[in-house]
Amino acid sequence: MLSYKNMCQVIADQAKNLKLIQERKKDEHENLLEALREMQSEGATKERVGKLYFIIMLSRWQEASVNKKYEAVISEVKDLRNELINSHALCSAREVQIEKQENDIREGCQTVMNLQHEV
Repeated sequence: MLSYKNMCQVIADQAKNLKLIQERKKDEHENLLEALREMQSEGATKERVGKLYFIIMLSRWQEASVNKKYEAVISEVKDLRNELINSHALCSAREVQIEKQENDIREGCQTVMNLQHEV
């Protein structure tokens, strides 16, 4: 029971930490947007800088999204490769089993043919 309580406490702490991280990211995002708006309102040059900064931020977000998708695909490929290896091992084992059965059948046929010749 004590370990269950400890586990619940750890989970609660992790949830609090994740909420704090989320709030920090949200604040950072809001601050960046505010800074962007200020730069855009101060003049044509700063407006261009602000637009370029915004484009850079968008490209970084897109890059992060692509990286996340890439990692998911790599993980899926690893899982499929492991599945393929397991399937190959099962097929090999089945082939060995079938070859053994074929040999047993051939030996049985040979025995029957030998008995027929003796009779």
